[in-house]
Amino acid sequence: MRSAIFIFLLAAGRSGFAASSTESRPVIDALSVEEDLQGCITTAALADRVAAWMERDHLDAGFKIELKTTEGVLAFRLTRPDQSTAERRFGVLPTECDNRLRAVSLAIALAIDHTVLDRVAAETEPTLVPADAPDVAAVAEQAPPPPATLSPPTTEDKLRGRRGLAITAGGAAVFGVLPSLRPAALLGIEAALPRAAALRIQVMGTTEDEASLGRGLTELRLLAARLQGCWLPTVGPARVGGCAGTSLGLVLARGAGFAQNLSGVPPWWAMMAGVGVQYPAQGPIYGHLHVEGVWVLHRPGFEVTASDGEVLDRRTLSRLGAVTTLEIGFRLP
Repeated sequence: MRSAIFIFLLAAGRSGFAASSTESRPVIDALSVEEDLQGCITTAALADRVAAWMERDHLDAGFKIELKTTEGVLAFRLTRPDQSTAERRFGVLPTECDNRLRAVSLAIALAIDHTVLDRVAAETEPTLVPADAPDVAAVAEQAPPPPATLSPPTTEDKLRGRRGLAITAGGAAVFGVLPSLRPAALLGIEAALPRAAALRIQVMGTTEDEASLGRGLTELRLLAARLQGCWLPTVGPARVGGCAGTSLGLVLARGAGFAQNLSGVPPWWAMMAGVGVQYPAQGPIYGHLHVEGVWVLHRPGFEVTASDGEVLDRRTLSRLGAVTTLEIGFRLP
């Protein structure tokens, strides 16, 4: 009976006899938090919360806790003094930073207490206690609920981390690429990758533009596919970073006001890079604002010729431009 009472008291007080007999160090020294998470979950804040849950601010020297994002899913890895390890992955966490910090710190504190209790219980011979023993029942009523069990990542977690797909739609303002400022429409897919990376594939189409050419006009419209790689680390409640990539498309051109109006679809190719922000970082719907510079590598040209082949007028699209996009993304479950 005394052995059983000792185990129950150990769980209620959340302090281990074994911990007092080994070398210890502050909780903050055992923690390692990925740099991308520091905006919402700092090492110091997490250490304070874990220590508060456990009601002590030191751990056995062998404990090590690593908090990081693995395949797009927040997880922590716990290494025990005997070098055995356990890992816990979180599904959906609160968007608000304080609530997220509270949930993560509680899970870590319960995981640490659970491992200490398991080691002490394994070294103590179990004793059967009668159900009507009043002293043991009183202690059991005061004991905290059993800690959450550390479980390996599920197949659903792995698929969510690998996929991380979102459908995006929005508008853009295109400067300098065509003769005048033109609005455009965007539709695309964004794939979240590990370490705050993302891959974006989009289709963009501008409204029609006009430019004088000789005694007539040329009517222009740009239709292009865009491929970009992005790095968007979490900064507080948002993701802030940049994207760079390439765009390949066609300029739909048509003459107007000439004796013979011709049309064509010359190719257009450009590189682009810029900065952007996504808000919020978590949740099924987000907004994305991005501003980028455009360097055109292949510029279509247009000309007016006389019947004898003489070039009367010529116009070539600009080498440099800029695009500002505002999109709404819908993250797939």
